[in-house]
Amino acid sequence: MAHDFFKRTLDSPNRRTTRLLALTAGAGVFLFANAHLLRLLHRDTALSSLVMLAAALFLGAPLVVNALGDLILRRVEMNELAALSYAASMSTARYDIAAVIALFMFISQLIEYRSEAAVRKSLLGLMRLAPATVTIKTPEGMRETEAKSLLPGNLVFIRPGDGVPCDGEVVEGASWVDESTITGESMPCHKSAGAAVYRGTMNRSGSMTVKVTAPVHDSTLEKIRRLIGEAEEKRTPVVRLIDRYASWYTSSVLFIALAVLFAAGDIDRSISILVVACPCILLLSGPTALVAALSAAARVGVVVKDVSRLELLRNVSTVFFDKTGTLSTGNLDICSVETFDSVSRQDLLLFASSLEQHSNHPIAAAVSRHGAELGISPLPVEHFSETAGYGVSGTIAGRPVALGRKEWIEQYSDMGAPDLRPGTDASKSRLYLACDNRLAGTIGLSDSVRPEAREALRRLRDIPVGHIRMLTGDNHRAAERLAAEVGCEVSAGLLPDQKLAEVRRSRAGGEVVAVVGDGINDGPALAASDVAVAMGLGGSDLAINSAAVVLMNDRLDRIPFLFELSSRLVRITHQNIVLSISFILTMITLAAAGMVPPVWAVVLHTLAVAAVLANSGRLLRTGAYLQ
Repeated sequence: MAHDFFKRTLDSPNRRTTRLLALTAGAGVFLFANAHLLRLLHRDTALSSLVMLAAALFLGAPLVVNALGDLILRRVEMNELAALSYAASMSTARYDIAAVIALFMFISQLIEYRSEAAVRKSLLGLMRLAPATVTIKTPEGMRETEAKSLLPGNLVFIRPGDGVPCDGEVVEGASWVDESTITGESMPCHKSAGAAVYRGTMNRSGSMTVKVTAPVHDSTLEKIRRLIGEAEEKRTPVVRLIDRYASWYTSSVLFIALAVLFAAGDIDRSISILVVACPCILLLSGPTALVAALSAAARVGVVVKDVSRLELLRNVSTVFFDKTGTLSTGNLDICSVETFDSVSRQDLLLFASSLEQHSNHPIAAAVSRHGAELGISPLPVEHFSETAGYGVSGTIAGRPVALGRKEWIEQYSDMGAPDLRPGTDASKSRLYLACDNRLAGTIGLSDSVRPEAREALRRLRDIPVGHIRMLTGDNHRAAERLAAEVGCEVSAGLLPDQKLAEVRRSRAGGEVVAVVGDGINDGPALAASDVAVAMGLGGSDLAINSAAVVLMNDRLDRIPFLFELSSRLVRITHQNIVLSISFILTMITLAAAGMVPPVWAVVLHTLAVAAVLANSGRLLRTGAYLQ
């Protein structure tokens, strides 16, 4: 944007430069006021003109610095037009006009920067700074150290009221933790042994000992900051269109100003044209709305990685949902265990727990948790392998073992999987285990629907989204039961490549497709979609990396919110553009006709900037009902 150089100057680590600009502007305002006092009280026009010249020089310094900065960067934008109008006033000894132009342009740029900085500050305020120092437990006792030096495996002692300094796992103690900085949830979450905690959250009540699981630079908080920073650097299609024609704009305005000067012979008209035509309001139309939208999303626990996808979301006509961990909670429970002749029930659970300890799939977590509850200690696994969407395999105590889908396990068994025994609930998800090339048994799992799923899908239908369908690798009975509960279409028994084929088929048919998923097997479908949404906290790295949007709190009610945010972002950006173009064209016409003096030109320009910023700020209220 045009005021980037101004912003960089204020942000510069060289505080001397910042103070110099502030003192220069302050001195200019002081001299400007004194010049008017001299003229009004003492009728001393000569001294008043001299003081006004000094005021114009002081106030014009920041404007000239910005214009030179843009020229150094080989950009021709708003600063050059303002600087030209300032120079024209100075050359004709209109020091009062030059001072007013410089003063209001400085104020205008300050408003722009401070408004955007406030939005960014609000954005970063969602992620409180973690403590700089922490208390760690060592064999020698407690000691203080810097948070940035924490390494995986360190034990950190966190007192009530302390910020959580790392991503980790509670190993001792229990507390209520405010995770609103990460998930956007206002209610604290209870954390006890085995629960995950995240850097940047706040420990509200009890003390805890946490084992560090990730370096500080790779924590969830730092990932969010990096993602938001990358998103701010990107441009939506509307903003790219503005940037494309910005360079032509300045040349056109200069031509109009010179033509009016030649035709009317009135330099004040040309000065007014240069002032009102400064394109900062046009250049701010998209970026201010974009930053406000990112802030609104982050406030409710949504991280937008690709802002162009956010703009596209309003055109989505088909949404595909994964089942386990997306429409369902993913908190699976073992509801049945059946064994055949080759292994005992104890061995079947031992082999299953041993294999699943190496996987991060929700099913693996359920099997491992059930094994731990029974006091089963997993055995070492050699040659471990995980095939996304199918299952896991390896060698345990010299015996080949595999656990996964029925169709996949049959290739590890010298006989097909037998039918389920009478009375078995076929609507439950089921794992099959093969050992020594023989089918050893099955494990039945139960899952529950996310409490907000039905309402979220109803709101999507009201938008309206034409097609909402669940794509799952689960069996048809289990999938149909859940689909009927939430109210959507379903395609069950799908492998990852079949999910991918469904997405490609819909896109080939002219549909704009969004995919919502969390697992490794969702990665290909997410990557092939128009808009990919990943369930962040429980999702796999592959799913998160493939997605344009990440739901850090795993709440499905954020999906319709994203559609609302997308529509409002585009609508407000278009409003800003229409407002900016209408203002510029109207003011140029009036200025050319001599109806807008230079002083009024700068005042009206500043008011127009404030109007665009206020309109963009309305996006900050989007999703307030979710907090």
